[in-house]
Amino acid sequence: MGQRRRSKARKGTNKPKPSEDNVEELPSRRGGGKLWTSLRQSKFLEACAEAFEDTRQMPKKVSLKSFWRLTIQDFLKEWLRDVSLDKAECDDEVAALTEHVKTWYNNHCCSTAAKLGKKAIIDFLNKKKRRRSHVHTYSVHFGDLRIVPILTEHWKKHKKCPGSGSPVPLWFRNEVTKEAFNDESDETKKRSPGFARKIWYLLEEEGVDAEELEQRQKMIELQRNISALPNTIINILEQVREQTGFMGVCAFFGSEPKASGNITAYTSSVGETAAGTTIEEYIEGFKMDFEDQLVDFGCEVITESERAELCMPGMEGKKNYGPGKRPDSRVGSNGPSTKKRGWGSNLRKIATLKAAASCISSMSSRQTERHKRNKDSDSEDNNLPVNTAFDDDDDSTHGEDTADKEKEKLAGGEEEDTQNDGEAAEVCQPLLDILASTEEEMPEWLSSAITYLYEPADLWVDTLCAFIKFEEALGFPCAAKGAMYRLSSLCHPSALSQFINSHRNKEPTINNGEVFADELYVWWISLQPPSRRDDRDTSVSDSRSLVSLASEVATTETWEDLRKGSINSVFGVLCCLGWWLRMDGPLASDNLLDLIQDVSWVLQVMSDVSEEALVAARKRKAEEEEATPRKKARSQPPRSQPPRSRAKIASSQPPRSR
Repeated sequence: MGQRRRSKARKGTNKPKPSEDNVEELPSRRGGGKLWTSLRQSKFLEACAEAFEDTRQMPKKVSLKSFWRLTIQDFLKEWLRDVSLDKAECDDEVAALTEHVKTWYNNHCCSTAAKLGKKAIIDFLNKKKRRRSHVHTYSVHFGDLRIVPILTEHWKKHKKCPGSGSPVPLWFRNEVTKEAFNDESDETKKRSPGFARKIWYLLEEEGVDAEELEQRQKMIELQRNISALPNTIINILEQVREQTGFMGVCAFFGSEPKASGNITAYTSSVGETAAGTTIEEYIEGFKMDFEDQLVDFGCEVITESERAELCMPGMEGKKNYGPGKRPDSRVGSNGPSTKKRGWGSNLRKIATLKAAASCISSMSSRQTERHKRNKDSDSEDNNLPVNTAFDDDDDSTHGEDTADKEKEKLAGGEEEDTQNDGEAAEVCQPLLDILASTEEEMPEWLSSAITYLYEPADLWVDTLCAFIKFEEALGFPCAAKGAMYRLSSLCHPSALSQFINSHRNKEPTINNGEVFADELYVWWISLQPPSRRDDRDTSVSDSRSLVSLASEVATTETWEDLRKGSINSVFGVLCCLGWWLRMDGPLASDNLLDLIQDVSWVLQVMSDVSEEALVAARKRKAEEEEATPRKKARSQPPRSQPPRSRAKIASSQPPRSR
């Protein structure tokens, strides 16, 4: 065998050297494949490489197409010599050579920056400016509602076992979207161009000023650049981490056009512990407090006139923000929030009532100060509470620091309007009193819940006070499992299910406020006793008339289905009301106010129910169940197989491992 191999090797060495045009028959040393270019072909392509580089630098693609056409034409004239091929085979050969030529240039003529793979940190200029097609607009507005179910069904048929690690490819989604768009009605197809105009804020109305149109286009481009900031910040941090090994936080603030010129803050961080804890989770309330301070600083740095200049034309007085675009304390007055407030992420460790009371006090003072700073805006201010972490050992609170700053400003000669501060303190005073009276008994989850739900509104504060008294009447239960601590989820709102599934760390996304309100109404009426429901169907019309029955129903009910404490009980109803209140803003709808009043009344009534009445009601219910005839269970025939002995059973069981 060894001699045969040596003889073969000798035969291989005696082969004649190939010509320049036969190099493609030899294997490549690197990849193991066949070389398709000869030396003459490589020299020909290298001679045109400089022209290729110059053509790539030109802005228009026409010149690049012309280069490909002329170069490939000359290449085929020189090396396409087999004339015995038919037309189909010849076309395939031409297509293969064309692809080889383009691949050769892309592999040998790339610039240095492209080879290193380094991208610009911020590149806002080279963006494609094109309007979205009707199909693209249709997918944006009807993706979750219509396209996703069809896409899921088609993908399961296309790939029987997709699995968790098999994402749907883009080409498949595009095909399904086009088919769904073609199957739509003519009315929906006509609405797609309107959606496209709405997305790009195009002014196509008659009589629009040219200067206003130009200003709008500038603001659109600026807003497009601002929308790219979150991903840009992450790219900056990742690039710094790769090149220097440093990790940290990067933040920007400024006036955003789509937020009516109000201040917005964007923050991202890189780095986590071995347990996967980020800096936002390691430092309690870091991100929210940091961004809130950036917004406060931005209100001082950027003047009111500068903010007014950066407002999108046509959005100066807009107040019709929908769900998911509600006001936020970090976006001035009426800009969409880019972050989501969680309940458990930064409030889980608030263990004392002193912290909750001081947090509510700080909310009132900060909201009043924010209202003064953005008072130039035409829309009303609807600031959400700022969740701040407190230390039990620290005697100073944020409210006291704010008061000291206000005293310094007054000493410096600046005039401050303290009327709003007095009103805010007067509104939250009943809540602070009841927190102080129940400080020793209230559990940790309830103090965190009150801090999360707080809003400076008279009716809402009264409802929170009634909620605390209701939990106090039940003895402040802390258990969260069991039927006696959980409300029925038969008509659960989808937003509440989303909130619970996220372990109460992330506020849910509410896409349709009217649907959410109807779901909350239907769920609330399903929890009522029979005397309040009056054998009605749980429809929207019936649920809307329920709130008028508060004063007409007798207070002899025991409320067994609703009188449940702990975190999985009435707290879910209050969360839904709080989200609705934040969506509506200061101008709350009549339906919301009626429902808040009804919930407050029910909490007060349930707090007054005595234990004797509950025991009597449970006894009466048990007697009714015993009196109700039950269906007899089907008699089963006796088993034909005799029971096995203990020895057989022991022998049939597998041996236990020591």
